Amino acid sequence: MRFNQNTFFITKFKNTTDKEIESAANKEVKIILENPGFITENVRVIYPDYFFLLGEKLNYKIENNFILIFKKDEFLEKIFLKNLSKVSETLMDWIKIKLLEKCKLIQREMEKIMNIPEHTISLKTSRTYHAQHRKNHITYNINVYPFPDEIIRFLATHELCHYVHPNHSKLFYEMLFKYCPNHKLLKIKLNKGVVL
Repeated sequence: MRFNQNTFFITKFKNTTDKEIESAANKEVKIILENPGFITENVRVIYPDYFFLLGEKLNYKIENNFILIFKKDEFLEKIFLKNLSKVSETLMDWIKIKLLEKCKLIQREMEKIMNIPEHTISLKTSRTYHAQHRKNHITYNINVYPFPDEIIRFLATHELCHYVHPNHSKLFYEMLFKYCPNHKLLKIKLNKGVVL
């Protein structure tokens, strides 16, 4: 089931009953109604005066070859701007640094909690995954930068579960539920672009 522009789209598999579809649809609608924070703007865009980073809306302005970043009215950071025509690129470089720091922090925390060996970390742009586990290495999609800690924690936990259970088996989901009981809601928020 997916939701786009106020319309639900349901794909029915061969052996799915109408009752199962109705039950799944009711659960999805309930989650959406209980979480009205769904936003319609594209959260993965740097707008002329703001962008989203790790669950927060940050404002910025250009002054004397610097990008000044604010959270509401509070000054956060000053970034040197070498070329005035490369504001978005400069901001993306800064965003990648902040995202990698946050992913490392959260992943290390979850590795300790789950008693899993330390994995290396990288960032990459992908159209097919939010995060990926491969040979003690987790790659996070750069495009998760707008999302809050709880989403990054869900992704880290999901991928670390693959260290123990390579496939999405029943045991995998039991382990994921143990360390991230609200993983279904977080996945919906991630797929719908809910950042606030």
